[in-house]
Amino acid sequence: MSWSSSATSRSPRTARSWASLEIRAGFGPPLPITPYSVNLANAKELQLTGDTVDADEAARIGLVTRVVPHDQLMAECEKVAKKICLLPQLGVKLTKEAVNRAMEEMGYLNAVRHNLELMTLFDTSTSPEQEEFNAISEAEGLRAALNWRDARFKALD
Repeated sequence: MSWSSSATSRSPRTARSWASLEIRAGFGPPLPITPYSVNLANAKELQLTGDTVDADEAARIGLVTRVVPHDQLMAECEKVAKKICLLPQLGVKLTKEAVNRAMEEMGYLNAVRHNLELMTLFDTSTSPEQEEFNAISEAEGLRAALNWRDARFKALD
């Protein structure tokens, strides 16, 4: 829980960057931070469907705090960091601590612990889909397995 701010750009890669694990329900463990980053409905939809969002949608639902042109991304991040550095450091430290404690009070640490249990269960369980995914991944590589997994959803796009 150490982040202070996040920015993203409208580069073509941005739409996948926040969900770079490309997890869909049934094909990977849930990500415990999502319900603390977006509202419950968006968290469930993103985690159950594994859908990606573009930069503007990520900002709209609260996954990132701002969207800037790609060539200005580093400058914008540095600007925010410098702004924070100019603040009284005790205030920054205590503010971050207050936010972190609020997250803890909302159950964030319990969510992480429960997620570890779910990840263990997921990693030690199997399904026909997971077996097929693993077989394709081993034979043809991860990209082929991800393409196989996502093929069933193409008709929905």
